This record gives sequence, structure tokens and C-alpha cells, in this order.
Amino acid sequence: MRPSPRRFSPVAAIALVAALGLLLTGSALAAVFDGQTRQDRKVKLRTAGDDPKRFAIHFRAPCRRSDEVLRADTVLQPLNGGKSGFRSKERYREELTRGFTGRIRTSVAGRKASAKRWTGRFTVRALIVKDGEVRDKCILENLPWRVSR
Repeated sequence: MRPSPRRFSPVAAIALVAALGLLLTGSALAAVFDGQTRQDRKVKLRTAGDDPKRFAIHFRAPCRRSDEVLRADTVLQPLNGGKSGFRSKERYREELTRGFTGRIRTSVAGRKASAKRWTGRFTVRALIVKDGEVRDKCILENLPWRVSR
């Protein structure tokens, strides 16, 4: 005797279709945009739907008192804004080489240029400190960036 094939009830079938739709819609709405700065450094923007959620950038900021350059990358989240643009500011400290500490302030602004492209500007200011004394300042203002998918 063969077992009878198992049938889904209409309610179970609707629930399965709805669950699959949510999974597919969620992954389709999330996007990663990759690009570069004018310094030819990497930039990445992650969105959920049309809302920016995570911004990562690599940069080089020239220092004022020496020939040194602050080479770093930073990640900003959460981003304040909406579907057409965003702004974000952040302050943090980072241990550098030879006992120096960077007191770093960053800001980024971006706008949605099209469905597949975002553009914006990035600024960083860093105080280079050792033993409580400011030894240098590294500043990079209004660095243009663009990303696309």
C-alpha cells in the first residue's frame, strides 16, 4: 500500500509564499555600493532598502607640522538621513605607532545621484597626541567620493 501524498492546506501554502516573499524582498532591497575617493582609495556604502546604514572609507590626511600622513580607514554608522541623502559625524581615539594617539573627528555627507549611484564628501581632522601634548594636526577636508553598484 502506497502512502498518500501529503497536501498543503491553503493556509500553509499562503504562509509559505509570504515567508519566501519576505526573504527574497529583504535580500533584494539590501545593497552594497563600491567605489573610490578622489585619492583613489576604497569606499563602501551599505543600504537597507533606500536607507544608508554603513559607510566605510580609506583615506590619507596630510599632517601640518611634519611630512607625515595619517593613513587610516573609518566606518560610520548609524547614518542620519533618508532615501535621498545622509550625514554622519563621529569622534574616536585610535592608538598609533610609537606611543602616539589620534583624536579623530570625521564627517560624511552623501546624496543619492541615481538608483545605482551615490556621491558625497568626507572630512577628517585628527590631533596627534603623545604624553598629553598635541604634536601634530592632520586635516583632510571635503574629499569627494562616489559609489555605484
